[in-house]
Amino acid sequence: MSDCGKNLKTKPQGCFGAKNHDGTLQELIKAYIKYNRKNKNDELEQYSACSTIEETINKIGICRNIHGKVYSHQCRVGEAKMKEFADILKPYAQELNIATTFQQIYDILRVPVKNTHQIGDLAHYDVALRISAYCRCLPEEVFVQAGSEQGAKTWGMNIKNGKVDLNQFPKILTEQLKPHEIEDFLCIYQNDLENLKK
Repeated sequence: MSDCGKNLKTKPQGCFGAKNHDGTLQELIKAYIKYNRKNKNDELEQYSACSTIEETINKIGICRNIHGKVYSHQCRVGEAKMKEFADILKPYAQELNIATTFQQIYDILRVPVKNTHQIGDLAHYDVALRISAYCRCLPEEVFVQAGSEQGAKTWGMNIKNGKVDLNQFPKILTEQLKPHEIEDFLCIYQNDLENLKK
């Protein structure tokens, strides 16, 4: 039985605009590092620990975190649809296995994403990120979609081809967070960013 309903009702401490900060950018960054970074690291380590691309794709179909819970982002898509999507990815395994950049992985996934009903921009990014962890080529740019795109827009950033140039971000942010963490940060703290100036 799916545990998505439970996940959607319960928000982890520090997520979705943690209120244990004074609202400055540095305090938001500290809150992310303290409350959110480990969750993202745990997620990616699940995939970087895979022995083969096939194991990685199978794990994508299972879409569960280290605690056995369905990833909150995939609750709306559903476990059956993620399993179907993983099956559709299997013919792309070797192409994905030799990818050397996140952009290559993201681009390879465009066709299977387009051909799978209910798999949208958020799942596209999440799956590409998990595969990039296995391939050891995490993003070097900030890709945005869904909540992170809203966070970038709230902060008045220019988005081009689904990405925000790192030069648009304050140095205090880029010195402490990696590009994929900045994407996560934009999503989680999108409401808090409205009150901040870059």
